[in-house]
Amino acid sequence: MARAWRHEVSVPWLQARRDVLTASEIKAMLPEYKRMLKKPEGELSLGFFALCGEKLSNDIPDPESTGAAARGHILEPYAVDDWNQNFPKDKYHHWDDIVIKRNGLGYSPDGLDIPQLIEMGVQLSWSEKNHCLKRQNETYKPPTRAIEVKCYEPKNHMKGLIIPKEDRDERLQIAVAFMVLPSIEYVDVLWYCPEAYLPMYKERYTRDELKAEIKVITDMVKLFHQHMDKIRSLEANSMKPHYTSDEIYREYINEQAARFMKI
Repeated sequence: MARAWRHEVSVPWLQARRDVLTASEIKAMLPEYKRMLKKPEGELSLGFFALCGEKLSNDIPDPESTGAAARGHILEPYAVDDWNQNFPKDKYHHWDDIVIKRNGLGYSPDGLDIPQLIEMGVQLSWSEKNHCLKRQNETYKPPTRAIEVKCYEPKNHMKGLIIPKEDRDERLQIAVAFMVLPSIEYVDVLWYCPEAYLPMYKERYTRDELKAEIKVITDMVKLFHQHMDKIRSLEANSMKPHYTSDEIYREYINEQAARFMKI
């Protein structure tokens, strides 16, 4: 059966992620990081400048996804519910469209052992002083464990299960969870694909298993801040435009419509 998956995330959540480095960006920038290791110390990277330019943009991000990406988002709460039915003593609460920040890193949980509350909004931070989650003057109980859900399509689901645990791409994402939330003891990973031969498959990761990934992420966060600082140092020569991209685009559309009417 053909399925036309479509999903739309929260725009405020996308905007809240712009001042931190996220797991998906770390994964995308990993090849650039490895290239930088071969360069002289202190040399900056065009790839990191491109990432910073995207994150500093005031353009409204596109919240829509389709196909496999949308499917993954839509299946996540069902995956967490299925986990809870299989392991009621290790229950998780599904989390969505919220980012937790700490030291320049951002982590958007799929599920934690504490519930997501409406008043939390789209972003929380980790309080080093109180060792808990906080938003403005409100504090929340720290989680002790997390679940990461991977809802790949059958071919990638099975390919993911065959890859040895020590070689999985998901390790970086799990390491971000440990770095943002020092209170968590372990992360359960659930591969979830209802139509697959092995529809549910689980693994557990501890902080000690991911020491190498944590070192890489620590280095990448430093690089991210270095490139952000360099961009901000150029502000003295910056000017404010008289037009916005939206204004220019609307005028362009009106001109195209006027030309079409003359034909």
